[in-house]
Amino acid sequence: MSKLHNPKVIQLEFNELSPTLLDTFMAEGALPNFKRLYESSDVFHSEAEVPVEYLEPWIQWPTVHSGLRHDEHGIFHLGEGKKLEGRTVGNYLSDAGVRVGIFGSMNCGYEKVNGYVVPDPWDESGKAHPEFLSPFVDFVSRQVQESSRSEGFEVGELLQFGWFLARHGLSSDTAWSGVRQLFKEWGHSEKKWERAMVMEKICYDLFRYLNEKFLVEYATFFCNSTAHFQHYYWRHFEPERFSLPPTPEETATYSGAVLQGYQGLDKLVGRVLSDYPKSTILFCSALSQKPWVETTKCLFRVRDVEAFLSFAGLQARPLRVRPVMAQQFYFDFETKEQAAAAKVLLDELRVEEEPACWFNLEENSLFGGCSIEDAAALQKKIANASGECREFSDVFYQIHGMRSGRHDPVGALWIRHRTHRVHPESVPLTRIAPTVLAEFALPRPPAMTGEPLRC
Repeated sequence: MSKLHNPKVIQLEFNELSPTLLDTFMAEGALPNFKRLYESSDVFHSEAEVPVEYLEPWIQWPTVHSGLRHDEHGIFHLGEGKKLEGRTVGNYLSDAGVRVGIFGSMNCGYEKVNGYVVPDPWDESGKAHPEFLSPFVDFVSRQVQESSRSEGFEVGELLQFGWFLARHGLSSDTAWSGVRQLFKEWGHSEKKWERAMVMEKICYDLFRYLNEKFLVEYATFFCNSTAHFQHYYWRHFEPERFSLPPTPEETATYSGAVLQGYQGLDKLVGRVLSDYPKSTILFCSALSQKPWVETTKCLFRVRDVEAFLSFAGLQARPLRVRPVMAQQFYFDFETKEQAAAAKVLLDELRVEEEPACWFNLEENSLFGGCSIEDAAALQKKIANASGECREFSDVFYQIHGMRSGRHDPVGALWIRHRTHRVHPESVPLTRIAPTVLAEFALPRPPAMTGEPLRC
């Protein structure tokens, strides 16, 4: 029996897991711990209830935490979680005196709570609470935001990160996983995709340490690696379903990535069940993915920001550049006028007759990235407003691979109370936050329109 403090509610946020794949892998015996959780839970399917253009995790997860529809919370980009201004389940619980731990929950804008906050790694303005967690947050954020680049960390940075982990809950099993991963990559750079699973083990060690240190009663834990694997490796997992299958060499390297992602999370579920046997476990995915069989979509990112801005003809440079996710980033200018002038020039960039970029003007910032999504662009040229041309591949590089998983509004939602019932109805995401509050006998705020689930 675990001797750890057991929070009243553990909220496992495994982004975009497919209920269909969960059922398939559990039936095959590949996910024994998910199976244990499933068989002791009330099982629902969640429904995002948004138009397809708003089917994005950075829009759905704020709904999970606030109980507000997308048109109510008004959050449409990563980094906008501060718009919630404390209207989240964690804040309501904290204000009621409940000790709260938030670990990586996407785009929810948590700051100080009665407990701890590890902000999501895409929130450039996110701040760790307490402050001693900042070195961890800074390291992971840089790793995630620049994951498409090949540059590594300095030895000193790695040693500092390792020293932080050693003092904050790192297990010997996780440490050896990191060592084994480094040996895997020695001369085999194609194995780097597996790093994400090691990082999630590291995160769980810290999550476990923080829950014990702060004796929290509500704790969230967010994982994204398998969502990424589905987006880029579903084509390798089921090549027969795709109009443009991968090469045999790619299939040999990545065919097991999707299943390995699920199995990595299954091991985390096993640890949760062992560490927190008395806790109510709420597992949700917010949305899911399905194979995108007809697409050849690729994403491209700027190689060198300074060279890119010079080529575009910008006179005023942004004060800072904030990478977000995939090809997206912010340019923050000193004034709105500078941002507007930059947008005019960036909008003139063309690949043949097609706009090369998209940017939205948001006060004194531009948010956007490369709008080209066809690998054929690598053989073409890009032109600026003056008609000067360069090779597209000199300005942009392809990140990751060809997309092969697309978002689906149906998500997994399991609530463990040690009884098993499968509920046929779909559940809107707006009902999750009121359900959590009900676990603590707290009323839902007037802004939350969803009824608590009865389990």
